[in-house]
Amino acid sequence: MKKALLIGACLVFSNAAFAVQYGTSGIITPADCDALNEDVKVTLTNGVVAGAECNPGAIAFATCHTGGRTTSRTVEDLNCTSEAGVDRFGNATTVQTCVPFDPPQYSNKTGAQMATVSTVQPSVVLVVEDGVTCSAANAETAAGDRL
Repeated sequence: MKKALLIGACLVFSNAAFAVQYGTSGIITPADCDALNEDVKVTLTNGVVAGAECNPGAIAFATCHTGGRTTSRTVEDLNCTSEAGVDRFGNATTVQTCVPFDPPQYSNKTGAQMATVSTVQPSVVLVVEDGVTCSAANAETAAGDRL
């Protein structure tokens, strides 16, 4: 189901500012994001929480599992940059892109792993921030960081 949520996010575009936290399954409606022409059902399995944000031209999701690993581990660092850009409607927006460093760089981090995706960069990016726990609020923040 998590993969279906992330793949669904890749197919959805937004035209309204919107942020939401999901502790259980829910629905995003066209009233939430103007560019949607139908409801999008967010289905979460037991223990999974999610957050979503959209702006005038993109939507992003982040998910994590409340029982997931939070102990110290070595993770690959990502080079995330934010640039001014234009969405598909011609509106000014900020676009964040995350790519691996070349050569790869690693660091030890302790925290929940968030699976994030956005229509701006539709590949799934796994993010681990030091000290961040898995909660719907933190998932929403992680989603917002992808816009």
